[in-house]
Amino acid sequence: MSVPNKYSIIEKKILNDIHSRVYTDKIPSERNLAKKYMVNPLTIRRALDTLARKKILIRIHGSGTYVNPTCKNEISIYLTNTDEICGKINTALQKKFPHLDFHITNLRSERDELFYQSHDILSDVSYCPFEYDKYFLPFDPVIIQKYLDESRYYSRAFNIHRENGNYYGLPLILSPRALVCNKDLLCSVTGKSSHHDLEFDDLLVLNDIIKERKDIYFFDTQFQPKTAVLSFIYLNIKTPNDESCLEHIPPEVFEAGLDDFWTFYKKPLGQGVDFTKGNSLFSFIYRQNIRVRSGDFPFSWDILPAPAKNRVKILTPASQSLFISKRTGNTEICREICEYFLEPEIQGIFAEYKYGIPVYKSAALSSFGSTNFRDDIFFSEMSHLRYHYSFFEKNLMNIFIARCNELFAGEINFPDFRSAVRELYNIHEASIRGGRMIEDQKYKTNFGSALLFTGE
Repeated sequence: MSVPNKYSIIEKKILNDIHSRVYTDKIPSERNLAKKYMVNPLTIRRALDTLARKKILIRIHGSGTYVNPTCKNEISIYLTNTDEICGKINTALQKKFPHLDFHITNLRSERDELFYQSHDILSDVSYCPFEYDKYFLPFDPVIIQKYLDESRYYSRAFNIHRENGNYYGLPLILSPRALVCNKDLLCSVTGKSSHHDLEFDDLLVLNDIIKERKDIYFFDTQFQPKTAVLSFIYLNIKTPNDESCLEHIPPEVFEAGLDDFWTFYKKPLGQGVDFTKGNSLFSFIYRQNIRVRSGDFPFSWDILPAPAKNRVKILTPASQSLFISKRTGNTEICREICEYFLEPEIQGIFAEYKYGIPVYKSAALSSFGSTNFRDDIFFSEMSHLRYHYSFFEKNLMNIFIARCNELFAGEINFPDFRSAVRELYNIHEASIRGGRMIEDQKYKTNFGSALLFTGE
């Protein structure tokens, strides 16, 4: 652990005096502060400059330094974690930032404009349904690059939440997608007491066995509709050499994915099938919701790897990230708080409760080993993660999610759904072609001007 700089120690002392109301308006001169804290004036100046950047102080040339009257002590944070985790995080934050009061809530609410403007810091899933720059402040690229280059972290997880060249989210935990199976029901169907890795062909055989059974379904319909559909599309990608495989998906892959999805979901769609009721063989699951969901399973269950097809597997992660609201008056402090969430103290809390896989590697490994959580499955599946999210750009993805939700709710039939998402796919492909045409035109223009084309 690094030793704090002298000026940062003085900064905290001044900050504590501000919140203890020792200073309420004008701050003493640098010379007087240097005498009080027994340091040189340069150290005082650096501490005051840092507090001014955090908008806690206002420095007026020729007049002095003043406490910013708009700076508030309370930081409002929304987290998607359990009460136990939120309580532990609150304790850690109060210890780290004793001059601040934290109000942490985890109550579910509608993700609307009011929600995103009601907190200083918010946690949300990997995909944010609104334009990032409409509600959030970007992180300094230097901060993101630090984690992209840092071997102590799952660095590639930080290469998300990008928009117009800016990064808006700081990932805390992640998890690959896996299957949770009803062991009792699966054993009764197959006559086998155990099941290991299931390939796609194995799923087809199982689906054929139960197709005439009206009391058993293959999948439930409670899992995220968007992820369920995309899972089968990604399943048909044959050569995932790099992240670009999710940027352009060939039309035959897209259509094959929809065919496979319909094969397994034709029967349960519109039936409101709930895995906890014991009448479906499988559901998808992430490590962060095992503790919550498994408490509702009135049967024996197990975790299996997501199936592969043609020996290829692509898994996109579910992660939790922190965002800073534009409404905050404490931008620099909020950034400091967000980075603290990546330190061992809080990453260790996620590890303790096995809530996802912490992005801090040593914390992640310290949580390995519980058979109930099948860490062997989740950690081995990490090698199949792809962090690219440009299959649909944000506006099209919003429409895609809406169509998936309508399909699972029985509001549209599958042929209409297929036509709707095919139209989205064609719009996306046209956009990609348009981008390539622009790049080609740039090349021709540069070539005609005798300029070297670098491809950038």
